[in-house]
Amino acid sequence: MKLDGTVVLTGGSGFIGGALATRLLAAGTDVHCLIRPGSVGTTRRRGIPEERIVEVSEFTCAQLAPIMETLRPTYVFHLAASGVLPGSVPEDEILQANLGLVTQLLLGLRACSIQRFIHTGSCFEYALDLSADRLTEESPIAPQSIYGAAKAASVLCGNALARQLGIPFITLRLFGVFGPGEDSKRLVPYLLDSLISERRVDLTPGEQIRDFLFIHDVLDAYVSAAISPSLSNFSTYNICSGCPTRIKDLALEVARVLNRPMHLLAFGERPYRSDECMRILGDNSRFRCDTDWQPRTSLEAGISLTISAEMAHRGISDWSAR
Repeated sequence: MKLDGTVVLTGGSGFIGGALATRLLAAGTDVHCLIRPGSVGTTRRRGIPEERIVEVSEFTCAQLAPIMETLRPTYVFHLAASGVLPGSVPEDEILQANLGLVTQLLLGLRACSIQRFIHTGSCFEYALDLSADRLTEESPIAPQSIYGAAKAASVLCGNALARQLGIPFITLRLFGVFGPGEDSKRLVPYLLDSLISERRVDLTPGEQIRDFLFIHDVLDAYVSAAISPSLSNFSTYNICSGCPTRIKDLALEVARVLNRPMHLLAFGERPYRSDECMRILGDNSRFRCDTDWQPRTSLEAGISLTISAEMAHRGISDWSAR
């Protein structure tokens, strides 16, 4: 769907942000991606034309304000983040990238009149309690990681500052997003790379319950959040499938679709992390009630689409034949 007006987007070099920018550009939307100079190459590789990339050396209000006044965005999609993978970046960078950036963006929009600012939150903001069947937007906020704490703080500060500035602000709290273009260190790409090469995959016992949602459904949610008039400003919405999936079952499905031997999946070779949460399952009913959005891609279909995209990228056409 084409969005009327101008879109400013952060995180275009990332998995979800890059996919959203590509989707909007393909629909004919006027999109501009704010990118740090070091990320420009990645953004181009994701298919975003150079003329749609705006390099920003420092994401400060002083630098952002003139850019925003020139572009005059109708919508802002904020997907830039840091520290999703445990131990990947220092704590101070996690705090600055997740908390500092949203406040600087909002301050940079002070002179603009936008229809909606769509912020990206995380399920790791919640208290991950085994006694809870599903996490709702009313579940306690008690993050166990610096990343989750930074995300929770970004929502609190973002809402407060946006109210003060009169900027319509909504947070989409994402759960387990997967699909083509995901970081190679994540679970599904790791499974694919190993199984395609018929290498053994060292895994935990795999009894963790997770909530997986295919990237196309996530992109639909962002578009719905931009245009749905019934959403409440300064509110947070869970974006998830609501379907419980064991890690073990996900791995078995990937091996099945790839037609690879199940014995390659070495369950139990890795221990659970000391802070491993065994159940992360969301409730998406609030967002479904306030929009026309609903998940449309099953886990099985999403895995097949992801595998097909990876094989096409590798130039392999008869990958299921053995």
